[in-house]
Amino acid sequence: MTPVEPVEPTEPVEPVEPTEPTEPTEPTEPTEPTEPTEPTEDTERELERLATAAVLSTGAPVSRGALVLALAGVAGAAVSPAWPPPARLLLAVSLALGLAQGWYALRVAVDARLFALAALPAHLAALDRVLARLRGSAPPAGRGFDERSRAALRLWRRQVTLAFLQALCLVAAATWWLAAR
Repeated sequence: MTPVEPVEPTEPVEPVEPTEPTEPTEPTEPTEPTEPTEPTEDTERELERLATAAVLSTGAPVSRGALVLALAGVAGAAVSPAWPPPARLLLAVSLALGLAQGWYALRVAVDARLFALAALPAHLAALDRVLARLRGSAPPAGRGFDERSRAALRLWRRQVTLAFLQALCLVAAATWWLAAR
């Protein structure tokens, strides 16, 4: 290993002169805490938009979990084709619930991204026109922000419910299969 040589400064460094100490300042009077103000309607709407977007964003991990459950059901059926008929029916129902959950997951993911947009409340009519054009249908009657938020959360609840029912069917099928062995 070679020794490192010190680097010489190219410009001389000037010494810094000490400054005179500043005079101590008088302590200020503590300020009174201000009364909390009522949030404005715009603030509440913004908080509702952010909260809705946060809740809807949890739909993605639910969807991934439901996909794992569906793959587990398919793998279980492939590994052991001798499932009793009720267990096979439960596996089929679990797979159907997983597919339905996947449809809701797509809709929830779109809503999550839309609610994450800061300009959403101000441009609802334009959003309706764009979505109608993408769907190839007439724009729906104007809905307010509150109604949209409730509808998006309703979709999320359906998605979570379907994932729960899917897991329940898969557990019931596995229990039936184990009991039949």
